[in-house]
Amino acid sequence: MAEDDNSFEDYMQMHPCSRLPEWACKKVSFLSPYLEKAGEIRPPWRFQWILKRRLALMAWPQYPEHLRYLLKNGIRRLVCLSPECRPPMHLFTEFYYLELPVEELAAPTMENIKLFMCFVEQGRQMGEAVGIHCRVGRGRSGVLAACYLVRFCGMTAEQAIFQLRRVRPFSIETKDQENSVQLYYEELCRCPPDDSCWKP
Repeated sequence: MAEDDNSFEDYMQMHPCSRLPEWACKKVSFLSPYLEKAGEIRPPWRFQWILKRRLALMAWPQYPEHLRYLLKNGIRRLVCLSPECRPPMHLFTEFYYLELPVEELAAPTMENIKLFMCFVEQGRQMGEAVGIHCRVGRGRSGVLAACYLVRFCGMTAEQAIFQLRRVRPFSIETKDQENSVQLYYEELCRCPPDDSCWKP
C-alpha cells in the first residue's frame, strides 16, 4: 500500500465528524531494519503521514539519512519524546526541534501537551509540517498525535484514539496514555486554546 493510501486525511473524507542531562543519554540496542548506506536518503522506521504534509509519526530517526528524508519531505519541525533515543540534530541547522522527555510507556504530561501545541501552532502559521518520534513511534508519539486530532480536527478523545489506531495500529499502548488524551480533551473543553491558561 502506498504511504498516502492509509493517511488519516483520506479516512476523514469518508468519515467527517536543547540537550538532555547525561543520565538521560542511555545506550540502546534498537536498530533500524534498513541497511543504511552512506549518503542514501531513507525514511525513519515506521514513518507515516497521519495528516498529509501536516503531521507525521515515526520511530527514532537515528541516522543523518533519516533527517535528510524528513527535510526532503517538508518536515522542519521535529518533536522528540524519547530521552533514550535522540536524533543527531547537531548535524543540522534546518530544523525547529522540541525535546519533551517522557519515559517509555509513560504518558506525556499536560505541560508537555501544551508545549507541543504551541510548537505546532507556530508551524501551522508558517505552513510547516510536524514530525513526532519516540523509540518506536507508537505509544508516546501516539498520545501527541491523538491530541493533535482533538485540537485541530474537532474530535473527542475516544474518536481520536479510534481513528489513529485505524490508520496506525497499536498506537497508544497503555491506559495512562489513553487517559492523557482524555484529560487533554476535558481541559480543552474547559479552557479554549486562546485563553491565557493555555500559555505554558
